[in-house]
Amino acid sequence: MTDKEKLAELYQLYEKQLYAIAMAVLHNHAQAEDAVSEAYYRVVRHIGMLGKPDSPQTRQYMIRTIRSTAISQYRKISANRSIFRILTIHRRTFRTGQIY
Repeated sequence: MTDKEKLAELYQLYEKQLYAIAMAVLHNHAQAEDAVSEAYYRVVRHIGMLGKPDSPQTRQYMIRTIRSTAISQYRKISANRSIFRILTIHRRTFRTGQIY
């Protein structure tokens, strides 16, 4: 089986399950799709190390990869929101002279 065939089979087998895991973490359709894409990008980089696509070890690898990817994305989004809040507060404070 070529790497391209293996990737196609991995996508067919796990895409819905990976999306469901990403949605459970991120609660946002577009972000979940991004996480799934990023997870498959990570898988492509290590495709030669994976066994048969339907093996329990490969399934666990796919689940760990999407969970890690989705959590990383969640943390990044949360950090960006925090920075935005801080900047908004500083902007209001600077503009009005009031401390919130």
